Amino acid sequence: MKLILDLENIIANHGAKDVKKLLLRISLYAVDEHQDGVVLLHQPKMRIKNLGDDNIYGFLKIKKLKASTGLISIVRIGLETLDVMFPLPKGIKKNVKISHHLKNYVKGTEYWEIWDSNISQTANEIFKTSKSYVDILENTFTFVHERLKLKSKMKERLGAAEAFKRREGDCDEFSDLFIALLRANNIPSRRVVGLFITPKEREISWEYHAWCEVWVPIVGWIPFDPALGFFASISWRHLSRVKMGLVPDRPMRIIKWSSGGNHVELNENDIKNVEVIKT
Repeated sequence: MKLILDLENIIANHGAKDVKKLLLRISLYAVDEHQDGVVLLHQPKMRIKNLGDDNIYGFLKIKKLKASTGLISIVRIGLETLDVMFPLPKGIKKNVKISHHLKNYVKGTEYWEIWDSNISQTANEIFKTSKSYVDILENTFTFVHERLKLKSKMKERLGAAEAFKRREGDCDEFSDLFIALLRANNIPSRRVVGLFITPKEREISWEYHAWCEVWVPIVGWIPFDPALGFFASISWRHLSRVKMGLVPDRPMRIIKWSSGGNHVELNENDIKNVEVIKT
């Protein structure tokens, strides 16, 4: 499926002083097996760069933003997405030794509390009752589905340990619990945040959504969406915007400046438009 994603970032300097050396960093899209993208337009001109975890960022530098003025940054992205199901090799042993470059993807952090007794004990039980690497994935996926009740939107991100206790959550909690249980079993995993879109007759509705990627030997990074039931699969309706594995949370937009006022603001949401251009 081919789509257009339009981003609009509105920067406003409400202060009485000029702001100097302003930098806006935007998460544009992530490259993965089911999605590829290209930046079609960026005004003013930005520096486009591929950083860690296959994330494509835009960097806008402004020498000076005068007091009580604003600036609008427009980015148009062309995306091509697919429905993909990934076959998983059945013969992988459950105690695979991971390579050095993947060790940061099994660490416990905020939101992925592998040291929590509920998380560690559950992970250990899953490990004992699983015969292979893929069995661990299947049993962990099933556990998360049975443990948590899906709610539409939570006011705050609970993290894996609290979600385990409350037995409920939105896509964040499903993803966090899945990641924490896998990391407790030394399986590399990371979070993906983007959009999940729903086509309608004359428009497209969308909502922010979170899912996961898991490292599977021989195959590589494989998507899993425990909240919506996608096991080793992904749909064209999942638009990946930023991946988080080395850190548990990464803002999609960061704005900073070296000197001047302290009343610079960004618009609340930069999604201007999502459009399907080819079926």
